[in-house]
Amino acid sequence: MKITLDASVLLRTVLRDDTEQAAAAEALLARATLLAIPVPVFCEFSWVLRRS
Repeated sequence: MKITLDASVLLRTVLRDDTEQAAAAEALLARATLLAIPVPVFCEFSWVLRRS
């Protein structure tokens, strides 16, 4: 499955702030055969991590 990620999926996986959503994000990533992560998603991801 090809997936274009958004920041919320990446953040849920890394931060694990919601157990159910983190598990769902990990399951989604495990099924992927190709991941596309747009540059703005990396920007938002880093911004949120710096603020956490």
